[in-house]
Amino acid sequence: MLSRAFNALFIGTLLLTAVQFSLRAQVFDWAVSGGGALFNEITCLNAGSDGNLYAAGYVIAPIVVTDTLAGTDTLIVETDTLLTPDIQLLAFDTTGGVIWQKTIQGTGNDRVSNLAATVNGNFFVAGSFTDTLYFETDTLGTTGIAQSQCFAALVNNNSQVQWAMQTLGTASATTAALAADAAGNALLGLHFSDTLILQSDTIAATLGSNFMVLKLNQAGEVLWRKTGSGSQNVTLTALTTDAEDNVYACGYFTGTIAFGGILYYALDETDAFIAKLDAAGNVVWLKTLPATANQSFGAIAAGNNGELYVNGHFNESFVLNADTVYALGANTAFIARYLPGNGTLQWLTTLGGQGITSGNCLHTDNNGNAWLTGNFTQSLLFNSDTIAAQAEEDLFVWKVLPNGASDQLYTTGGAYAETANGCTFDADGNLYVAGGFDTQTVMEGDTLTSQGSYDYFLARLNALILTGIAPPSENNNSNRQLRVSVYPNPASRVANVQIPLTAQPLQVTLVQTDGKIVWQQTVAGGQTLQLPVYNLPRGLYVLHLQNGLQQATVKLVVWQ
Repeated sequence: MLSRAFNALFIGTLLLTAVQFSLRAQVFDWAVSGGGALFNEITCLNAGSDGNLYAAGYVIAPIVVTDTLAGTDTLIVETDTLLTPDIQLLAFDTTGGVIWQKTIQGTGNDRVSNLAATVNGNFFVAGSFTDTLYFETDTLGTTGIAQSQCFAALVNNNSQVQWAMQTLGTASATTAALAADAAGNALLGLHFSDTLILQSDTIAATLGSNFMVLKLNQAGEVLWRKTGSGSQNVTLTALTTDAEDNVYACGYFTGTIAFGGILYYALDETDAFIAKLDAAGNVVWLKTLPATANQSFGAIAAGNNGELYVNGHFNESFVLNADTVYALGANTAFIARYLPGNGTLQWLTTLGGQGITSGNCLHTDNNGNAWLTGNFTQSLLFNSDTIAAQAEEDLFVWKVLPNGASDQLYTTGGAYAETANGCTFDADGNLYVAGGFDTQTVMEGDTLTSQGSYDYFLARLNALILTGIAPPSENNNSNRQLRVSVYPNPASRVANVQIPLTAQPLQVTLVQTDGKIVWQQTVAGGQTLQLPVYNLPRGLYVLHLQNGLQQATVKLVVWQ
């Protein structure tokens, strides 16, 4: 791996200090979950202007949501007897409590893919559906049971749908992206393959692939639309806006892409693209990632100080401005920064491991840092360390500074699979992550157990930890966190527990996830303890170290 600067372009790999959850003070303030008899997942999350958190996803079967404060279950009134995916909307407070939740049902496959908070605590949602979809204000329908169409809706902070609109056409259309501008308008991205009917307009498709970016006002009326096309396939993946209501779009294409009178040819099978539109819908510039390898852009975020970041992926090493960007594993994630004015690429920084590394949600904080949440399999690599996944798929949170340097890396997960889909910051700088998990997951002190086959989760990461400042509770000598390192992890025969010097001896306890103690010993600090694990069944264990002044908890995977 290398980190070099060429002219205005800096290409960096994950070389600077990165930190696992187990090596830091407690990162999660809390983690909560909810679900039902079958399937429940949050696909998107956004902090509202009223301070609440709004989430959307989909559900199969009735939902039971656990109230962690009262310890009771609340059963949703709506039921789904067809067992097809329905849309779920939720509002949370900043402690993870459910304010309200509702299910929007239909007779087909209904999925919400995007949510964008807007003025007065309201939010837009968008997605795709088949057959019939029922809102309290509108009933939406397609011309065929198997045909897919796009929808968008405005919902207020009391869960009431203000309006819903849809596309129609001679073939399917799918929702690709959604954003909101400072004026309270919605920006919607979609794909279509034949004639598209949008309110009173009929739009003819060209040969190949067609996509569109359009602006809706607070009443759901189309203010403008801009179409693009490609000779083979164009996939629009994300939209964002800046303080001047400019719009930025990203995605990937094969063959050619044409947008706003600008044409590009792909250098390989799949190339990434990024575009800027002004507030009136005029295309200002269109750029591609000039690299001879398959790459794509998946998420985009604009900061408060002119930052413009995109997240992407590639699966083979490539040369960019005379520098080699190395692939790690089957899929490598990256964050790149562009200049909003002219679309110049400033730097590109990678994150990867032995398996698949995928970023799903990208946000900026108030200091202009980029934060990417996603998933990885097998392992992640940074410096000389390897972070092993606890199961088939774990979560990561990755922070990159405005200069392209990797600053922090957090990972977490249990013995089963988890997916991080949505992320958002609140006004106090806390980061929230939402998604879904299978069977059971562990987020530091919180063990979440699914009520069905797959449940949603919502977790908050401590704002002070994210800025590198220890929380006040850590300055209290009665509850100071130990910095303990365990390696190798996973371990097959012996796990080395590196313990710092302490004023008092420590009680070291290894327990199974069901609470059964399998090993316990009192040791002095300032040593590396060799913990035998060769006689233990494979699985996830929790290692506790504590005395009267300090404590630590570390997850350990035994892999025979």
